[in-house]
Amino acid sequence: MKKLILTILICGFAASALYAQSAWLSDTRLTSIALEWDKPLIDDRTFDRDDVSGASSALFLTGRIRATDNFRFVTEIPVSHFGFEGNNPFGGDDNSTVLGNIYVGGIYDIETGNPNNHAFLDLGVRIPTTPEPTNNKFGGQSGMAIENSDRMEAFMYDTWSIPLIANFVTSIEGPFAVKARVGNVYNILLTILTASIMQCGCYTV
Repeated sequence: MKKLILTILICGFAASALYAQSAWLSDTRLTSIALEWDKPLIDDRTFDRDDVSGASSALFLTGRIRATDNFRFVTEIPVSHFGFEGNNPFGGDDNSTVLGNIYVGGIYDIETGNPNNHAFLDLGVRIPTTPEPTNNKFGGQSGMAIENSDRMEAFMYDTWSIPLIANFVTSIEGPFAVKARVGNVYNILLTILTASIMQCGCYTV
């Protein structure tokens, strides 16, 4: 797993177009690579922060390949790591790094007739590549906790996920813009579970 993380980092540093917080950027229509690193703020009521390693985090490497003027292929590789500074109080290994559920999908751009607006649809599937949680493979559980408000399905064990998200970006003034994301993520385990997602935020471009 260390080789996998090293490979991801090397690819990121070698990329000509590299961004962070990919879900909230203006989503250029060109081929690109996005690297996102999510560092959690540990609640002392759950763990003593001094007992959790500084490397505990979730990492997402996302690649977009432009196929046509209005369509891009997308793939995303999530990795989660959680570790203890000392001994694991629950037994088992002190550190765990796991590969999450790999995402494969596409982005379809919708013409709005206004160059200041950008609308597009995300549709794809997450393949259940997260290992079963054990005493030495608990990194996926921390990944779910880190991403519980956005992409928890990236680390759900034995689950196929099908996200369908509509996105709309509009400029406000100068470098500022607003992006809205509305849609559903269908998580398929033994039954079909539906989790709604509604997000809105401001960012600079």
